[in-house]
Amino acid sequence: MPRLTLRLAKAHQSPLFPEPHVVRRGGKVHTQRYWVAPEQPAAAQARGPRPRGEEAVPRDPDPRLAERPSLIYLASTSSSCIGQPPTIGIMTGPEVGGLRPIQEGRWWASDNGCFTGRFNPERFVRHLERLRPYRDRCLFVAAPDVPRNAQATLERYGEWAGPIRAMGFPVAYVLQDGAQEIPPCDYVFLAGSDAWRFGPQGRALIEEAARRGLPVHVGRVNSGERTRLSAADFGATSVDGTYTAFAGVERGLRDIHRFVSQGLAARARVPLPLFPTLSVSDTLDLSYPDAQAGRCMSCGGVTYRYDQYGEGYLCPFCAEELQEEMGWG
Repeated sequence: MPRLTLRLAKAHQSPLFPEPHVVRRGGKVHTQRYWVAPEQPAAAQARGPRPRGEEAVPRDPDPRLAERPSLIYLASTSSSCIGQPPTIGIMTGPEVGGLRPIQEGRWWASDNGCFTGRFNPERFVRHLERLRPYRDRCLFVAAPDVPRNAQATLERYGEWAGPIRAMGFPVAYVLQDGAQEIPPCDYVFLAGSDAWRFGPQGRALIEEAARRGLPVHVGRVNSGERTRLSAADFGATSVDGTYTAFAGVERGLRDIHRFVSQGLAARARVPLPLFPTLSVSDTLDLSYPDAQAGRCMSCGGVTYRYDQYGEGYLCPFCAEELQEEMGWG
């Protein structure tokens, strides 16, 4: 039986279709069924239509989101991020449908879709139009570029930098293989191949950005080691990657928080104790005036809260993973 016929047959058995309606045509009897919308519960009728747009998404009440962190990981997700640390931001783009975490008040940036080879100027402009209400949390919008081609990227930047800035967004210049200079911009986006951007030419351009006081963003960062490299060696103020796409949102955001902690620790170059000199009963939190940072014995990330396991301490994220693995619930 064809798929469409099978679906229609199943639909006709649905309670949404009332008793068949008999129609006579040309001496033959035909049976017809009409779809009937289900009756809404009284509570739904009293509530009225569901709100749409920005009013439908509650703002994250975390007061720390008001200040921009010194290092932000821009995750690729449209899921709600309420309750996540302020060091987790959002990377959006023309092909991303949902804006929920941005509407909640997360710091964000926008790519342009050129890396996937599906850049569409009209769609890019429509994408920026829908983001204009959230400009107060925008780190940058990456001007359209040409992957692995610095000269073509520079030409495209000249076409798009003005219109993007006219819409009220900070503009990022994307560094591609062979780049020799940084034009006037608000942000520097380190892209290109790994061999080029982490080599002498890429490092020289990052040093130039530092001398000019330009913030640096590093793309394709999907590990703690790459986050440490970006934060410590390149002085990045933001990074992004697709880690949540293959790790899942819940686990991915938990790992990303650890990546950022490791990056901040590497940047600070501060020797932190492996075992904090505190009593077992102490539970540190930033609200305590005498709170001290320490290192988790598992991930090495900076943490302000400790759970004791044996002779050492774990940050809450590693402790949760250990509980899941051991089945301690």
